[in-house]
Amino acid sequence: MSTRTTPLKTADHGGRTDLARIVALVEEDLRSVNETINDRLRSDIALINQMGAYIVGGGGKRLRPLTVLLSARACEHKGDTHIALAAIVFTAWKLVQIFSRAGTDVRRLRTGL
Repeated sequence: MSTRTTPLKTADHGGRTDLARIVALVEEDLRSVNETINDRLRSDIALINQMGAYIVGGGGKRLRPLTVLLSARACEHKGDTHIALAAIVFTAWKLVQIFSRAGTDVRRLRTGL
């Protein structure tokens, strides 16, 4: 049996990929997630504001918060707690990435690699 994976195929739906069509289902919620992150990370400390801008402006597919939002939609969730949860999931993951890179850089500096 082959362990080779097949590439994700995208259907033509008016120039939009399947992922773009999925994201469009929760596009308004994703905007709300970005606004929530910006609101929560607003600070008098410039570095905190820069981190917030980096987290929101970094782009990417945002599959983790997308999964939260789509799950809420599939379960017919009422209210807006799913927005806060998606913001937490997204921010926490980004911070893990940031700090793991920083830790790697510190180790490299210490070992001279």
